[in-house]
This record gives sequence, C-alpha cells and structure tokens, in this order.
Amino acid sequence: MKHVIFTILAITALVGCNNMSTTDCSVAEIEKTLAAGDYEAVQDMCEDIVADSAMGEKSISELCRLSVVMMKLTELIDDETATIQAVECCRVAYEKDSLSAECCYDSLATEEAAIVAMLQTLAASVGRQYDIPSDEEIDSLMNEAEQALMI
Repeated sequence: MKHVIFTILAITALVGCNNMSTTDCSVAEIEKTLAAGDYEAVQDMCEDIVADSAMGEKSISELCRLSVVMMKLTELIDDETATIQAVECCRVAYEKDSLSAECCYDSLATEEAAIVAMLQTLAASVGRQYDIPSDEEIDSLMNEAEQALMI
C-alpha cells in the first residue's frame, strides 16, 4: 500500500514539475520523488535546476536541502555529476549567506549529518577558484569527513 501511495505522489510531483518551469519545481517535490525511488526523475529535475541557473533564485534553505538530495542521489546511483551539483548548491548557499546556510544544515535531520559533513568538506575544498576535485581528492575528503564523524 505504501508503494502505491509513493508512486502516486511521485507521478503527481513529476506531472507538476513537467507542467511548470524548472524554477517552480519545488525541492519538496524532488524530495518526494526521491522517497518514491524514481532516481532518474530526481536526477533530471536536479539537472534542470542547475542547468537553468535557477539556483540563484532558490532560497538558502532550498539550496541546502537540494544539495543533500543530490548527495543522497550520488550514494544511490553512484553519479559524479550529482556530487558536483550538490557541491555547487552548497557553495551558492554559503555564498548567499554563510550563517543562514550553516543554520539550515544544522537543522537537518540527524541521519543526514554524515552527508552534510561530507558535502561541506567537498564544498570547502573547491575554494575560491571553484576547481572540481579529482576522484582521488573526493575519496580522500570523504574519508576525512567519515573519520571526523566517528570521533
């Protein structure tokens, strides 16, 4: 029964997003689609937001939540593009207002703490030149973030 409900929610979210501009496609709809397990649709919606430069129009809260969704997507489908997009969302959120971004990340669910730590580490490594870290650097930073959480 739960799968039927999640499927209906995912279809509703997808239809809603497809009938709107990408800037109107809310992060809540993307989160529902992720929960329903439609990873391809989540990937498409996230890519549309990043491609349309709609990130600048999103609130800091939406950017933070979107970055976490993209990191979850990375774990689920092993997609490096989602990691890069997540880091970009995080970077834009901190660029807009670092204190608000920090508060937003702190307010997320406890089970997302590891994702947030990894994301913040990756975003911090990008630096002001916005260089995309190599696979080895990403692995190293992920290991550092995991070790920091174990302390």
